[in-house]
Formats: sequence, structure tokens, C-alpha cells
Amino acid sequence: MSSNVPEKLYILYILRVLKKYSDVNHRLNQKEIQGKLKSVYQVDISRSAIKNSLDALMNYHFKVRRDKHRIGKPSAWYYEHDFSSGELSMLINGFLSSSKSMAFDHCSEIVVRLKSNLASEHVKINYFLSKDQPENKQIILNFEELCEAIEVGCRVSFHYMRLGTDRTYSYSRNNQHGEPHVYRVSPYELIISNGRSYLICAQDNRDNLVHYRVDRMHEIKLLQNERVRPLADFPDVPLKKGRLDLPAYTKPLIYMYADKVVPVTFYADKISHPNIVGDVLDWFGGSAQFGEETEEGVNVVVKASQQAMEYWALQYGSAIEILEPVELREKIKDTINKMHEKYKD
Repeated sequence: MSSNVPEKLYILYILRVLKKYSDVNHRLNQKEIQGKLKSVYQVDISRSAIKNSLDALMNYHFKVRRDKHRIGKPSAWYYEHDFSSGELSMLINGFLSSSKSMAFDHCSEIVVRLKSNLASEHVKINYFLSKDQPENKQIILNFEELCEAIEVGCRVSFHYMRLGTDRTYSYSRNNQHGEPHVYRVSPYELIISNGRSYLICAQDNRDNLVHYRVDRMHEIKLLQNERVRPLADFPDVPLKKGRLDLPAYTKPLIYMYADKVVPVTFYADKISHPNIVGDVLDWFGGSAQFGEETEEGVNVVVKASQQAMEYWALQYGSAIEILEPVELREKIKDTINKMHEKYKD
């Protein structure tokens, strides 16, 4: 036996072997476990010691399973992982789709850790991770600072960064040659929308909540002696048990614009876009109210940010016609006319 490893740790090495090298489709008998222990960890354990450790792992309800029904073959063991390959694939790809501002190397490291801790080496996960994205290497630190501020209920200050054509960040300033502007806000929640991370917060001089991209925040400081504004200051903000009701709050903010949420009526054209009803439900869910419907189209009412709805309607082109409010309809009409001028030649 290895002289460098205390005997009481053998059971942990066996558990490591099973988690990394076995699963329901890849089982290991005692001889194979013994071989892995020796080649990977340089630990030499007798077959009887391995059998005793395996029995102990099962008796103490570790997720070690024994396959006794192997005709003509010795019994084998495997570790029952918490996630199937399909679930793990969704978990990793979901993480990557919501991490567009995280450093490539950091994303890669997290994916490796997820795979090594949640599945055996036999599970292969297909995913795509692009190197071509602006990144703020401080984003995890930003999250940690903001989470602490939200937990203790204090305000924060920070600088906000703007991204230039050279793909580098510069400070948002008070004027062209002034000092970097210092933002001071009351933080309430962190949320990921369209793959980007946002802080939902309040400023002292505004009567609505505002949103800042977490990856563009720099030099965050907790103002321990300054309490956050009470959410009761914002009567239109939905609350649940004294906290922001995130599903109710974010549903109308399809692009995280923070202007006032209003009822918007539009016509969805099913001829030019046969799946438009499905798309409306994808964006607005159960909050979308359908009105008069024909084979050609349907009227829909949603509550949403006007600024967000302008971009959303333009995204769908002729498939969407904003009917109300009139000022939003006129603004879209003006934008279309300006676009026409740019493209008429």
C-alpha cells in the first residue's frame, strides 16, 4: 500500500475514481477500480479493502450503485451522477448564453469545472464559446460586491464604462474633458436578460428604477453608511414579500429599457409571419392579451416599455403594426421615414 496516503483516506480516493471514471453506462469492477487508484493516484489498495470501502459508501447513502446482474462477469459499481448528459448540456449551454460579457478564459474554466464535477469523463457535451466578444475581467468581482451591497442594504458608487470602436473601455464623463462621472445608486436586484447582466437600482433624482450593465461598472464601492431608498418610493413597481417581484417587473422590459411601462396595442400579421403568435408568446408570455383574430392576423395588447416596443416592432418589420399609443405609432412612422431616406437610392 502507498505509504504517503493515510488508510482512512482510501475511501475518498475510491469515491473520486467512481465519480470521474464511471456512470450508469460505464461501470467498474474491483480490479478496474484498483487499477485506476494505482495509475491515477499512486495508491495501492487490496481488493478486499476496496470492497469494504464500496460497501461503506453504499451503507452511508453516497450515490454509489452496485450492478449484481452481470452474467459471467464480476460485480461492478458506478456513481449515479446528479445530471443526465442532456441536463448537463442544457446547463452548460444555458450558462454560456447568459455569459456574453464574461472573459473567454473564465468561461472555459467554469465549463471544465462543471463537466468534471457533475459528470464522468465519458460524457461529451457539445457547446460553442466565442472568443470574439468584449469582456470585463472584473465582472465576477462586480457580482460579489453588488451581492454584498444588496444583502446588507447599502448604496454603492461606481464609474460606468463606454465601449469604443477599438474594443476598449473608457469612462463615462461629466463632460468632454471632465472627470469620470461617479454614479451613486441604491441596488435592489441582479438579473440576466438577453445574455447580459444588469443591476436594477435607483438614483436619488429619479422616480423610476434604472438598469446598468454589470460588465460596464468599474471601481464599485460599498457605501456602508448610506441606506438604500425604500422600494415603497416607487408605487408602480411590483413587490413580493417586500422585495422586487422580478418576473412581474422584467416581463414588460424586453430590452431592459427603464422608461415607463404602458399598455401597447398592436396588430400581428400571420400572413407575412406565420409563427408570429408563437413569437409574441415567447417575448411576452401569459401577459399578452389576444383580441379580435382572423386568418390574416390578430390584435394584441401588452404592457411594455415604449422605447423597447419601438425596437421590437421594427425588428419584426411588416409583421407588426403598432396601433396605440398614438405617440409610439408616430415615432415608429418617423423612424421608418428616416430609414426610407437612407435606403431609397
